[in-house]
Amino acid sequence: MPSAVALLVPFTMSGIFFSWHSWQAIMPLLLGIAGLTTLALHQRYLARNPMFRASLFSNRATVFGFMGQAVFGICVNMIFYYLVIYWSGVRAFSEILTGVALLPETFAIPIAAIVCGLVMRHTNRIRWAMWVGWPLTSLSIGLLWFLDTKTPLPVLIIINAGVGFGAGTIASALNVAILATTKREDNGHAMAMGWLFKSAGMCMGIAIGTAVFTVQMEKELEKIGGADMTAQSFLRVLNEVKDDPTGREVIVNILRILWLICCVLSGLVGLLCCSCKYPPLYNPGSVVDVEVGDSAKQRVASEKGSSHHLSVGSTTSTLSVVTSKGASNRPKLGRSGRFGRSHRA
Repeated sequence: MPSAVALLVPFTMSGIFFSWHSWQAIMPLLLGIAGLTTLALHQRYLARNPMFRASLFSNRATVFGFMGQAVFGICVNMIFYYLVIYWSGVRAFSEILTGVALLPETFAIPIAAIVCGLVMRHTNRIRWAMWVGWPLTSLSIGLLWFLDTKTPLPVLIIINAGVGFGAGTIASALNVAILATTKREDNGHAMAMGWLFKSAGMCMGIAIGTAVFTVQMEKELEKIGGADMTAQSFLRVLNEVKDDPTGREVIVNILRILWLICCVLSGLVGLLCCSCKYPPLYNPGSVVDVEVGDSAKQRVASEKGSSHHLSVGSTTSTLSVVTSKGASNRPKLGRSGRFGRSHRA
């Protein structure tokens, strides 16, 4: 926890209380990286019962799923946080109308997640959800670039609903993909790790967004001759600035940088997730050759069931049940057709 906090301090405070080149920014960053590296080495080589199991990171599909959870947290928090500034600062909406304007995302995300889960259960496939969710999310976030003071309201609703439907689809697909690509005994740890990455991504989304917004705000203020005004003072007088076309244009230009960051992140991680193979959700009749490791293949093979071989001798009928794990149980079957002791002729 101290290492994670130290890693976030430079992103949240640099450019506000001290410069990026000062020791106050560099020292916490180095300490945070060193602390997390030490934790990783301890969990890998020294811990007897590690919290972060190495088996969770042996499959690239699972690793890319964790990365997707982190990027999901970054993008969702950054978009929700700064869409409020867009609706209130650029479109001059009141607090109530700003909340109403966020309904396309807040309604679309749970609906898309439920529909995606039902379709995956019906088709027993995961990959289609990745191929639908990530491109839709990246395209919709990219279209946020065109949000300005003159964008028609129906267009804004469609774009924001696209972001919500894409985010809901990948949210459901990532959760299922992480479970499907890990061993059964690691499922609990895998889900906890996925939520850990998602929560870390949410924190990073606010931290990165604050850092980018502050730096870009200072640059934009220098262009319009407001070098004596800081980003914080600009936001304090947001109600007055939103009546000025120049101030609204400054906010639009800054928000476009944030939309671009989210679009690039979702596009890159989406390509990685779409390039992976995922096992069927339910297929007990065959061993699936996917990237889940030998132990997981053996586990799928064990679910194939028991193979029954009936061997009948001249005097004794024996039922041999041979399981895929190599265990043999040989109950005797008498001439009467019931299980019991064998009877010789």
